Amino acid sequence: MVRKNIYRNFHNLEDLGPIVSTVGATQIFKSISDNPLMRRLLQGLCRYCEKDKGDRLEIALELYVGVRKKACIRCVFAKQFLTPLIRVASKSFSTSDAQIKKLLRTLTGAED
Repeated sequence: MVRKNIYRNFHNLEDLGPIVSTVGATQIFKSISDNPLMRRLLQGLCRYCEKDKGDRLEIALELYVGVRKKACIRCVFAKQFLTPLIRVASKSFSTSDAQIKKLLRTLTGAED
């Protein structure tokens, strides 16, 4: 019952407030990974982008934190796909979006 509520409200982060916990985050991840369409989209993120000369996931994360400003349409779509997932993950670990971006900037070696 809870799993259906989490999945239905996944698009609205404010509704996830008290529901998101370690168990809730695990249920969200499981519902995403069990979905064939989502699995296919995640596989697409793991491919190499010839236009941008890099892994699509890395380019999408660079776009998300602002290290990179331009990319091909597929990498921009990957960023749009990842953004809500990162926000849900940050809420489930009680961190802010800014803290996640700062951590990712540090990992990429970009200066603040």
